[in-house]
Amino acid sequence: MQRKGANDPRKGKGASEQPKFAPKLRSDFKLQDQPRRHWIIVQEFGQNGGGCNGGVAKVEIKDDPVDRFFFEKRFDANVFFLVHKEISLLNQLGDWPGVVKMVDHFIDEKLKKASVYMEYCDAGDLEKVIQDSKKGNKQVHERKIWQWLIELMDTLVYMHRGPEPENDRKVLMYWNSVYHRDIKPGNILLKTDHKAGRIVTKMADFGCSVSAHWTHMAKRNKPEQVSMASALTPGYDPPEHPEYSGATDVWQVALVIACTCSSIIAPWSKEWPKGQRWDKAAPAGRKYSQKLNAILAWCLTEDKTRRPKPLEISKRAKADYANINLPPDNDPMSIFGREGGQPVQSPQPAFSPGPAFGGQKHNFQGQRPGLNPHAFSDPEVERMGNRGAQYNDSAQDQRSPMPMASMNVMMHGGGAYPPHGYAPGGHAPGSPDDYFSGRRYSRDPRDYRRGC
Repeated sequence: MQRKGANDPRKGKGASEQPKFAPKLRSDFKLQDQPRRHWIIVQEFGQNGGGCNGGVAKVEIKDDPVDRFFFEKRFDANVFFLVHKEISLLNQLGDWPGVVKMVDHFIDEKLKKASVYMEYCDAGDLEKVIQDSKKGNKQVHERKIWQWLIELMDTLVYMHRGPEPENDRKVLMYWNSVYHRDIKPGNILLKTDHKAGRIVTKMADFGCSVSAHWTHMAKRNKPEQVSMASALTPGYDPPEHPEYSGATDVWQVALVIACTCSSIIAPWSKEWPKGQRWDKAAPAGRKYSQKLNAILAWCLTEDKTRRPKPLEISKRAKADYANINLPPDNDPMSIFGREGGQPVQSPQPAFSPGPAFGGQKHNFQGQRPGLNPHAFSDPEVERMGNRGAQYNDSAQDQRSPMPMASMNVMMHGGGAYPPHGYAPGGHAPGSPDDYFSGRRYSRDPRDYRRGC
């Protein structure tokens, strides 16, 4: 039977295809009380000095035919209220290559135990890079710095505005914006990507993150916490601390890159006056180009209302990097280059299971990689204790990225599938891998399947 009013000429052509109000999107993601795989502990690393986790371990899947390693992050009972949120956000952001991928998890509500199992990042993290740089008086090649800056800004674009950041309507209606709020060197993981032929960045530890959905719930329940719930690591707090916004993430990414260039482990800030001073005019230091210093200084604008947005930064960074005259990076798979005496521990690939995890065949080569331990921790998490479990009730209701095919049907009644990510042409940031390799975006709707 035809729906009433479907072809009413008074409503105009296509009126029945356009929803008057945005539908309430719900994720089909379900929190698990048991892991889907049988995990075996290979090596324990303890808490690595952090208060947000109950231990980190290197693990493997029992009888894994491709013999891979993964990381297990356990949640301490004292911060159990963070579990639902972090797992939900990892699931939402799992489509993006610049976010560490979750492959399994479990939450035992009765015993107050939970773990999340993530892809293996074999090249350590930026905190280890800074320590090695300071200890050995070594310098990361500027081409790597530009690539990492672009990747991280593209990741912020995806977190803040989703797969189509320049479409305000779709961002508002279909995306649950996420602010990390605790970006620091230890939360930027590094992985050797043999397909791309370089070391790539992965953002991790979303325990202190907030989303648009959480903000909406907080406005109704505790409005005073909406912009004053900052949980930042001393030294990486922006001038607007304790307030936060998307500008907070921009400040922290730029400062992390600046500290990586200048070998500063604990930078100065108004909340951490004991920290090491950094040059506001040349945050990367005099050994790096004027263009790099200029874009970092732009990102580190003290007035948050004038601080540039991630999309603006990404466009400028890509244009500057394409035109800058730098010597070639002869060893892109090594942090400091072979001449720097700091090669990545393993020359073999450390593959992530990706969206196909759970039964499809993989063409994996190589042996197990070595390990650079790194912390999934947040020593400042105690500041968040007063939030309690207010997020738990809304975790299942959180919006997640909607498949573009479904979005197209809902908004336009079907038709051609739009390209994934960003419009072709110009400098809009798509997948970091696509930008550096020159690959075109896929138009195949099968590419929009959800991850694990």
